[in-house]
Amino acid sequence: MKMLKLVEKRRSVREYKNRLLNTKDRNFLNKMIQNVPTLALDASLEFEFIEDGVKACEILEGTAGYYGHMIEAPHYYALLTNPDPRCYKITGYVGEWLILKATQQEIGTC
Repeated sequence: MKMLKLVEKRRSVREYKNRLLNTKDRNFLNKMIQNVPTLALDASLEFEFIEDGVKACEILEGTAGYYGHMIEAPHYYALLTNPDPRCYKITGYVGEWLILKATQQEIGTC
């Protein structure tokens, strides 16, 4: 699928469906994480799968999400990097890349 079509296919948070990741989808995302663009290696980027999204949502409320408001989900992938503006930018690009890969596989994101 072409990248422009993927961007057009992305859904708004308002259309997000709250459902668990199945094994196939989680394996796909883990495979993508193992193959992040090489640019990410410069940012010492780490991914963490958060199983208990409800608890994470409570903990992160006020510090993460959209202007401090978390959108509750069953799971999260956290992207961690060094506290450096360049690393933050790279992490943002990689996060968007992962969202587009998930969209390509029709895995919902928020």
